[in-house]
Amino acid sequence: MRDTERGELRCEAIALRVRTVENDCPSDDEEWLVIRKDNDETKYLLSNAPPNAELEKLVRMSAGRYWIERAIEDGKGEVGMADYEVRKWRGWHHHMTMTMLAMLLLLEMKIGLGDKCPDLTVQDVRDILQRTLPKKNVTKDDFRKLLEEKIKRRKSAKKSRHRKNKNS
Repeated sequence: MRDTERGELRCEAIALRVRTVENDCPSDDEEWLVIRKDNDETKYLLSNAPPNAELEKLVRMSAGRYWIERAIEDGKGEVGMADYEVRKWRGWHHHMTMTMLAMLLLLEMKIGLGDKCPDLTVQDVRDILQRTLPKKNVTKDDFRKLLEEKIKRRKSAKKSRHRKNKNS
């Protein structure tokens, strides 16, 4: 099915064309019901793949979910994908765009260095960049000014929200 750190993952699988039922109404369209058993775990999934899809491809695609979940986990853990504090939809999109670009950089570096160091992980690349990129020396005065500015902005935003709520 797919390669893992412990070797190739194997499974038994069957796929059937079915119609799903929602609110006691059967669907007009048929979907694939893929039943997959690996080790002692049985997994079920629905797929809208075309009727002529091969079982092997359906199973391979179902196993690909691991890599999608792994990428999201890396995004959350390595570049702060889940660390957003935004109030508007545009801010959320901006945050997601920036984290995806950061993740792209890490993955490009990992892939680029893969021939020389096949065991390199995204976390390794991030750690290397964190230690080697130049950092600005921040003085106590710089830190104080930064905090004062953040607090000033927060108070201003709070006042603005209160004015907006009064006018509503």
